Amino acid sequence: MPSATDATTTTEPPGAADVEVTSARARSRWRAPLADAAGVAAATAGLLVITLRLWEANLRVPFVYNATDQPPLAYAPDAPYYLMLTKGLVEHSAYLRIPNLGWPFSLQLYDNPETGDNLQLALLRGLGFFLRDAVLTVNVYYLLTFVAVSLAAWFVLRRLGVSRLVAAIVAILYSFLPYHFARGEAHLLLSGYFMVPIATLLILQVLSDDPPFTTRRDSPEPRWRLALWSRRAVPWLLASAALGSTGPYYAFFAVLLLTAAVIADFVARRSWRRVASGAVAAGIVVGVLLLNLMPSFLYWAKHGQNDQAIPRGISETEVNGLRISELLLPRVDHRINAFAEAQRKSDRFSPVAKSERGQQLGLIGAVGFVGLVVFTLSRLLRRRRDDTPARAPPELGTRAEIGKRLGLLTVVAVIVAAVSGISLLISAAGIRYIRSYNRISVFIAFFALVAVAFGLDWIVARVPRWHGRAVVAGVLCVAVLAIGIFDQTSSADIPDYKALDHAWDSDDVFMHGIERDLGSGAAVFQMPYVFFPEAGMIVGTGPYDQVRGWLHADSLRWSWGSVRGREGDWQGALVRLPAPEALDALTAVGFTGLMIDRAGYEDHGVGIEAEYTSTLGQQPRVSRDSRLLFYDLRSWARDLHARFTKAEIARLRRKTLDARAAPPGALT
Repeated sequence: MPSATDATTTTEPPGAADVEVTSARARSRWRAPLADAAGVAAATAGLLVITLRLWEANLRVPFVYNATDQPPLAYAPDAPYYLMLTKGLVEHSAYLRIPNLGWPFSLQLYDNPETGDNLQLALLRGLGFFLRDAVLTVNVYYLLTFVAVSLAAWFVLRRLGVSRLVAAIVAILYSFLPYHFARGEAHLLLSGYFMVPIATLLILQVLSDDPPFTTRRDSPEPRWRLALWSRRAVPWLLASAALGSTGPYYAFFAVLLLTAAVIADFVARRSWRRVASGAVAAGIVVGVLLLNLMPSFLYWAKHGQNDQAIPRGISETEVNGLRISELLLPRVDHRINAFAEAQRKSDRFSPVAKSERGQQLGLIGAVGFVGLVVFTLSRLLRRRRDDTPARAPPELGTRAEIGKRLGLLTVVAVIVAAVSGISLLISAAGIRYIRSYNRISVFIAFFALVAVAFGLDWIVARVPRWHGRAVVAGVLCVAVLAIGIFDQTSSADIPDYKALDHAWDSDDVFMHGIERDLGSGAAVFQMPYVFFPEAGMIVGTGPYDQVRGWLHADSLRWSWGSVRGREGDWQGALVRLPAPEALDALTAVGFTGLMIDRAGYEDHGVGIEAEYTSTLGQQPRVSRDSRLLFYDLRSWARDLHARFTKAEIARLRRKTLDARAAPPGALT
């Protein structure tokens, strides 16, 4: 008769205990990374709340609105543009063509391609599906870009073998770069630079001994073959496709750095396998980017390319190039005035024109940058010897090898992007859409911070082994984080929430008042004439300020948004007419309202207000903040129909819309 133990054993299915042990190990293997990721996300969110004083914010009011073009909000005038894109996505399910802007035609974005950012636009659309409010969606998405960047950087650092605590600290520092705050909501899609660490990992993987999209052969020759659809290749294929869908700039820089690294590697090691791997990765990135831009290509094939919409000159790389000194200098609005003055002196005395803000690496990043360059150069003179194995996974190489590769990428980035660098030759060769090469600083920053992470791990590893070692390591890492956050952020990053509320409410009341008076579907002409896109500042009116009408009252039709070089050029001719002729033309076209932005005139609108007030015989409605004026043109329209026949009005309408003239003060 079998024992009780034997009976119990025979009733359990074969292998059940092994399955349970394996399952427990799998759960344990994932528990620590998930806890780390949650900690990184929570720490990033907590620091963001403190840095931006988010408890004072109304998330239904944009963080940037009607701002001037001054640091740190160096790109603030572009902010309404991304509110417009998001409103089109969230509330109208379209953004490539918006019928109620650029009326009587429409605003179209085919001449100003944005579909290269399809991944982020899809994320915005998805977030907006739940939030149902364009402004709230923009604010929440911007805040989430900090978390996304931290998590992406943390993931890559862990893949490179960086210890858990150091990876978390350095990842958060990368998310809080001055670049992130300088771009802000005004350059919302550039703020989502979460694919930069992934691009770095892709390049390092291509340069490793086991590059993606290839596999080893058992036969002697050739010793490798392409494997595009293997289980190992699929994640890299998806990463390359995602990189080709997060904007032309990051995709272009990634391909540029990858190409340079592969060429250098081929010269050094003659590895065709790495060449094939790099070619596949670059081909996927470029191919997906071109596929994303296909709507514009098809539009241009049908309507012709519009060279006036976004003209690019060769010399723009000089204005928007990378300033090496700016990488190492403090922010211009640093918390310590003496540090801020160093950047201001550089601006005053440098013969190079000011470039875009946000290039600074911060103190911690600058240390990493200098260390990485010194390490790379020292390797050129060092006697050849085997590197000591480190924590990095074998397929990525030792830390010394990774450091050399990151140093190579840093040197290439600086040589290409610096003012009067190779970027000028690239522009002269015809690639002029990419003009702001300073934006490669976000790649350089990651390379530098990887070097910092390796350095911190090296220091921690040399702390004597005793019971307080973990405490010392923790204090060191927290101190680095505290110094970095203090240095990289500024009180100037905090929006003026009260002023934003006042400006937003003023416009909201004003626009809805016009909407109530004129009724849904009415058309409002806006002055001064600001062409689309990239008009620049018209005195105090930003290039996208006039979209505010549609943001608040989208049932009305607005004149702003006419694309320069297309049908919208008629407005440049109309604003040159005397008030009586202009009013006849406007009402013949179908406009029943006129809105004037006083900020767009040197005399703050005194002259044009007097002219139209006298001609119309009515006092304008004035916004709460006294910036906007509105005239009701319905009585003038009735008078026009009394003075002219329908045929004469139709001829006047055609004549008005057929007229062409460059905007006043525009570069022709």
